[in-house]
Amino acid sequence: MHQAKEILLHIGFAKTGTTTIQRAMLTAKSDLLEQGILWPGDEENHYHLASIVSENPSGTIQIGRLGLGASDVASFLEKWRTDLAAEIERCQPQRILLSSEYLNALNLGELERLRDFLAPFAERLRILAYIRDPWSLAVSISQQNLRDGIWAGPINMAFAASFARALSRFEQAFAVKADVRVFPDDVLNDFVQWIGLDYTPPKLDRANQRIGLYSACLLTKLNELYPAFGDDGVFLNDRARGWMVQSVLQAYKNEPPIRLSHRSVALIASKAHEDLDILSQRYFFGKPVFDESRASAKAFDGDDTLCVERLDSTTLATGLLAANRELARRAVHYYDQRKTSVVPK
Repeated sequence: MHQAKEILLHIGFAKTGTTTIQRAMLTAKSDLLEQGILWPGDEENHYHLASIVSENPSGTIQIGRLGLGASDVASFLEKWRTDLAAEIERCQPQRILLSSEYLNALNLGELERLRDFLAPFAERLRILAYIRDPWSLAVSISQQNLRDGIWAGPINMAFAASFARALSRFEQAFAVKADVRVFPDDVLNDFVQWIGLDYTPPKLDRANQRIGLYSACLLTKLNELYPAFGDDGVFLNDRARGWMVQSVLQAYKNEPPIRLSHRSVALIASKAHEDLDILSQRYFFGKPVFDESRASAKAFDGDDTLCVERLDSTTLATGLLAANRELARRAVHYYDQRKTSVVPK
C-alpha cells in the first residue's frame, strides 16, 4: 500500500469559507496532483469521511440525500472506502488533501475510528481549521440554518459556538495539535498559501448566498410548517421545500440585512469569553483574537429575534406569493413535459 508523507485534514467549521475552498480544490485537482497533492474523488465535499465512521450513517444528511434504501447504505460506504484507497494507490501522492464540514458532528469515538481508517495512508496527519469571530458567526450561522431548515420558529441569535471544545476533541482523537488561522476576507488565496500550493485560484462567486431580514423571518415559519428533518432526526428529502426556499430568497429586492442588537452582542461576548481566551492562549501566543471584531459590530437598540411576526402583511405576501408561483411554474413545466412525452396511439 502506498503511504503518503502527509494527510492534510481540513475541518470545515461552519461559515469559514469551506465550500469555496472545496470547489476551488476540486476544480484544481489536476494542478494539485502535478504538485504531489491528491484531492480524492470527484465531489466538492469529502462528507463521507463522516459517513464511514458514523454510528448511524442512515440518519446523516449526506446519506439521506442519496435516497438509498437501508440495505444499500453499507455497500455504498464500503465502495467509497475502496475507491479512496484505490485512488491513493494509483496516484501515489506525496500529500493527501481532505476537507469536510461534516466532521465537526462526530463524537470522540467516531473521530478515533476516522483516525484508524486514515492512519495507513500517510506517515503523519495535519489538522487545518479556520475560526471566526462569534458576532458575525452568529448572524451567518442563522442564515445557513434557516436556509437548510435546521432552525424553525422564533430565532434568538445570541449564541456562541465553541471552537476550543471542537478543536480539543479533534486533537484528542488524532493526538496532534491543530493548525489554526482566523477566517480572512480572501479565504481561498489564504488557504492556497497555507498548504504551500503554487496555484493562482480563479475568482469564484460566493458559495452560499447571504439572506436578509425579510427572507430570514419568513423562513422561520416555512421551516416550522415544512421541516427538513423528521421527528426521528432523519433528513427529509423534500424537493418542494427546497424550491420554496429558493423562491423566498429571490423574492425580496434590497431587503435590510440581519443585524444584532446591543443586548445580543453583549450576551455573545459573555458566552464566548472563555472560548476566546483558550483560543488566544493556545493558538495565538496570548494575543486577543477578536477584540476589534466586537468593536466593529454594527448593533442596534431593540429586539433582534427572527420571526415571521416582524413582517408586515405586504412584505409577508411578497414572499408567500413568490413561493407559490415557483411551485406553480414547476408544476406547469412538468405537466408540459409529460404531455409532450406521451406517445400517440
